Amino acid sequence: MDTIEKDDLQNTHEHIEAEEFMDKVSPAARGDNLPKNYYRSPQFIGSFLSMAISFQGAFLGYVMAANVITIINEDLGPTPGYIWILLIFVLCQTVTFTLAGRFGDIFGRRWIFIGANALAFVGYIVNGRAKKIDTLIAGSAIAGVGTGIQQTMPVIFGEMVSNQNRNTALGLTFALLAPLATIGPGLARVMVDNASWRWVYYFSAMMSGTAGLLQLFFYFPPNFHQLHTTLSKRTTVINLDFGGVIIFTGSVTSIILGISWGGQKYPWHSGEVISTMVVGGIGLIVFVLFERFAPLKEPLMPLYLFRNRNYVALSIVASVGSMIFYALNIVYPQQISAVYGKSVQTTGWMSCTLTAGAIFGQFVGSLSKWTQKWVSLKWQLVIVCVLFTTFTGGMSAVTKENQDRAIVFSLISSTMIGYMEVLTLAGAPLMVKPEDIGLANGVEYTLRSGCSVLADSVFVTILQNRVASNVKKWVVPAILEAGLPPKSVVGFLTALSGGNLPALEKISGVTPAVIEAATTAALRSYENAFQLIYLVSIAFGCCATVAALLLDSKKLAERMTPDVARKLQHVGHHSKETTISRSEP
Repeated sequence: MDTIEKDDLQNTHEHIEAEEFMDKVSPAARGDNLPKNYYRSPQFIGSFLSMAISFQGAFLGYVMAANVITIINEDLGPTPGYIWILLIFVLCQTVTFTLAGRFGDIFGRRWIFIGANALAFVGYIVNGRAKKIDTLIAGSAIAGVGTGIQQTMPVIFGEMVSNQNRNTALGLTFALLAPLATIGPGLARVMVDNASWRWVYYFSAMMSGTAGLLQLFFYFPPNFHQLHTTLSKRTTVINLDFGGVIIFTGSVTSIILGISWGGQKYPWHSGEVISTMVVGGIGLIVFVLFERFAPLKEPLMPLYLFRNRNYVALSIVASVGSMIFYALNIVYPQQISAVYGKSVQTTGWMSCTLTAGAIFGQFVGSLSKWTQKWVSLKWQLVIVCVLFTTFTGGMSAVTKENQDRAIVFSLISSTMIGYMEVLTLAGAPLMVKPEDIGLANGVEYTLRSGCSVLADSVFVTILQNRVASNVKKWVVPAILEAGLPPKSVVGFLTALSGGNLPALEKISGVTPAVIEAATTAALRSYENAFQLIYLVSIAFGCCATVAALLLDSKKLAERMTPDVARKLQHVGHHSKETTISRSEP
């Protein structure tokens, strides 16, 4: 702690807490003095590359699969249960985020990260070889656990660089494979057209395997004995919060299931949805009380996190950004296909504006270390929240006649979300003690994931209900007026919803005029439904803006110090090498 200015230690209680904790950590694990070649060493560069590949592998593993999920169902099914391919993936991620983050804080991260890449690799291979939907669901569960850890790697890797450079490191990690991530949806469609949907999974497996090998040879964070100089592994295992793990896992699983079922598998007012959400909600209350009052030596989730205003505010902003981004990845391709009438490949390429914007925003976010000299991080967040809310809401004005506007608006909105992600994901863990960075990051990711599932269900429910209402309001009168016999209406609507033109033409009383009237009215029905979705998103954006306004700008700026929480091991021989300032970029 010699290089930390004394004034800083006297000014903030958090610095004092950190210093007290640091006394329990081996000096070899701390970043007080870094070897001269630290940031240029094979260990640092190899670790950095592995984090970037792991993250993009997890990102593409979901985005590419989601883009071709209906094609997979047609090949191996069809079965209504195919939605579980994505649902179990997200469910396993959501539970894994917090647990893996906490266990990494306690036991060290090396083998947890390597194991995560191995699990993702196995899960993707299982999916690539699957002959049944049930096998795909099982493979997605395995991959979901692995990718739940992969997604958090770039943020947690920030502990290996100075606090003031965490935004830069995170943004560059996100942006390193930007071209690949940008074309993910289009690439998935190309694989389907030229090979098979199975290559979506094989490709993700190759990325996970490569990242795992890089970590095996280069990633050496502090181990257990360096993190705990006075505790044994046996004592630590005995002190683990097993009760908290069980209650938390069961509660989160129940809530995610209820949210996912709502409006899709079951109506929102059904007993299945209400009971699972109520049970999960009660479980979380029990979990909080257990963490608060049980005599735990190693609690799963120290509750001081939620008394930290900046941490909570940053987590809310991150969650809203994730809600809008992942919901748009489901809704926007449907809009391109249903409203604009684009082909499968064109839909995939147009959808790339979302990923391209997010990646570009993440890269720009890496420059926030310098832009905060003119605009504080708080007001940067407020500005991007206002902009992403404005342009996402602006999508409600997009029609078939001005679809170019959709490309521009979706690109700007997703760029703001990407910028927001860097500031919130790097910033929130800085608000807690060094020993809790994995937990803080894991809880934030769990909140993001849960809110994303909620947004997906809400948006899909709005779309389905609004389209069904609009069909009765506009399509039915239009086809009757065009001359379709009333007895043919039900069969006509069934064939129309499936896009089955040959079946439409065989229905009694169908004429070209009827089909034209139905097409025009259906287009109007879908346009109206998508408009409502984007208008609803404004409410979410306003929540993010309010949370950003509640940030304590001074405390956020105070944490942007040259301190390095943890140091990569095996970088030269520290005792014989010249050391460098921790602020070296």
